[in-house]
Amino acid sequence: MVPFPIPGTFAFEPRRIRSVRDDIFQEGYFSIFDILVYLKNKGDITLDYEFTRAVRYKHPLGCLVVRIANFEAFAEKLSGDSREGILVALADGLRQCIRNVDHLFRSGSAEFTVVLPETGTDGCRVVTERLLAGAADLSLFGMAISPQPEILVGTACYPEAAATDAKELMATARQALS
Repeated sequence: MVPFPIPGTFAFEPRRIRSVRDDIFQEGYFSIFDILVYLKNKGDITLDYEFTRAVRYKHPLGCLVVRIANFEAFAEKLSGDSREGILVALADGLRQCIRNVDHLFRSGSAEFTVVLPETGTDGCRVVTERLLAGAADLSLFGMAISPQPEILVGTACYPEAAATDAKELMATARQALS
């Protein structure tokens, strides 16, 4: 590594950068973090934790599954960058619709999961209405898209869903997609 002539600056050694990048891939960093939409992938771990917490303290817990129903129509008509742009825009729009304490995860190719701690049926309904209103006027995507994306939202709330664990709560939310 040879320093630049300007004091206080230095050059990076290309081999070291490659080594760090390789270390990240080997450690599985990208299996827990989706670099496309800047979201965590391991929603099941957080959902398990929040479900256990809700049961223990007898607090409500909301789970939303948000899916772009006509994503295959986009996949056929748009290039790869445009498809990815729609997912990035949706993730940003979803972040704007939820609180800082809520958790947002990408759970499928065109599916996101929102975990709403301390939120019952009424709170889930408010968030669902906010998401659907944003999808209708395209503010959820932040841009005009053709064809217009069809957003499906499935909701399940503990204890109303009578789920015995986090997987059942998630399955109930997926079944409720409408």
